[in-house]
Amino acid sequence: MSQEKKTRTVSLFREYFELITETLVFVFFVVTFVFQSFVVPTGSMEKTLLVGDHVFVNKFIFGPTVFDWERAILPVKEISRGDVIVFRYPENPVQDFVKRAVGMPGDSLSIRDKEVWVDGSPVRVATAWHSDPNVYSSSNTDIPDLIIRDNYDGLLIAKDHYFAMGDNRDNSLDSRYWGALNRSYIKGSPWLIWWGYEGSREQYLATGIVDKIKGIGRTMSNLISGTRWERTLKRIR
Repeated sequence: MSQEKKTRTVSLFREYFELITETLVFVFFVVTFVFQSFVVPTGSMEKTLLVGDHVFVNKFIFGPTVFDWERAILPVKEISRGDVIVFRYPENPVQDFVKRAVGMPGDSLSIRDKEVWVDGSPVRVATAWHSDPNVYSSSNTDIPDLIIRDNYDGLLIAKDHYFAMGDNRDNSLDSRYWGALNRSYIKGSPWLIWWGYEGSREQYLATGIVDKIKGIGRTMSNLISGTRWERTLKRIR
């Protein structure tokens, strides 16, 4: 090989290497600081989010700012009551949860017969619903989880903490069971459903490699019929 060809080969290799490196750095930056793909594994946010909805999480929206002008020109905001949030599950931080922020820092929050009360007044969220018509009170001592679900004692939410609840109020592991959520656990807000697939809860909660491979196989074999086309590219509110 002539010296000219060697030089051209080295130059071409360097260009490809730089392009691949820059692409990987960009992808790493986006995944780390801007967007994350997340699949909804349970029905706790039905009917807003269904099991098998694949969503993009905006990790930038709740980002900290130093100056007022940053917040004025950048697409960031404070967490507000009613926002859908993705966060690290406090009892297992490697697992991501998605719920709705219902209680804000400083709120005095309680639940009376399934209804959320804040500072002495009821707070109704249009997206919240109940699948179980039964209401359990302190007299039902043999089912404490259902008592907490429907009647939650008052809690003064601390600074930088939020009370998170699923829209499917009767089927959600949320702040009623593990307390207010520290701000540092919140990763962002789901922004867009980029793909909805009719998967099962067991499929998305599977941890074993064999089970995951089987799940991928089932997904591929039912890709067309299992896709919820009407939910593709749907904004989340």
